[in-house]
Amino acid sequence: MLKVIKIDGKDVGPASSAGILANQTLYVAGQDGRNADGSLAKDFQQEVGQSLRNVQGVLRAAGMDFGNAVWINIYVTNAQDIAA
Repeated sequence: MLKVIKIDGKDVGPASSAGILANQTLYVAGQDGRNADGSLAKDFQQEVGQSLRNVQGVLRAAGMDFGNAVWINIYVTNAQDIAA
C-alpha cells in the first residue's frame, strides 16, 4: 500500500511529494533549508536547522518522528561549511 505524504502549506507541485509511505516504510524526498515562504536562511547553521525541521515535518505528517529514522543522508555542497 502506498500513501503520498504532503505537508500542509507547502506545495511541492503536482508531480512531486514530500514523502511516500510504502508498507510502513517512509521514503522522504530531499529537504533543503528553505523556509515555508521559500526564503533561504542567512547562514549555514540556520539552513541546516531549517532543513532538519523540514524533514521533521514530513515525519510528523506520516505519524513518525526522528526515533523512527534508520538512515539519513546529509549533503554539504561547500567544504568550508563542514566544520559548522
